[in-house]
Amino acid sequence: MFNPSLVKYKKHQRNRLFGKVVNKKTFNLKFGTMGIKTIESGYLTTTHLEIIRRILVKKSNKTAKIWFRIFARKIITAKAKDSRMGKGKGLFVCFVSPLQAGTILFEIDGLSYAHFLEAFFYLKKKLPVKIKMVFL
Repeated sequence: MFNPSLVKYKKHQRNRLFGKVVNKKTFNLKFGTMGIKTIESGYLTTTHLEIIRRILVKKSNKTAKIWFRIFARKIITAKAKDSRMGKGKGLFVCFVSPLQAGTILFEIDGLSYAHFLEAFFYLKKKLPVKIKMVFL
């Protein structure tokens, strides 16, 4: 669901992610009343985004409105461990979404605080970046 249908480049360069840089564009809530924000920089794969979606749908009983503010549009490649140097960049592994500190992952509206808190603590264990709750 979160894989892009068209990509401009088949293989991207891996950029450096800085830990203390705060993203100013996606810093505030725009659509919902509650959301989750990253505290540190990192990558989220399409499987992480699908985990977020499934947990939120399960906790909201399909009544809440969910807005995803990120999308996995960068390609990560890797070579086999036993291959020697040279002979190209490597094969496609997965799509990722690069995140800076302060990026809002998603926003939600129409969910009770208790259910949102329960979903937050479950997501905190599943995601590879540190997160915190944001309210309007």
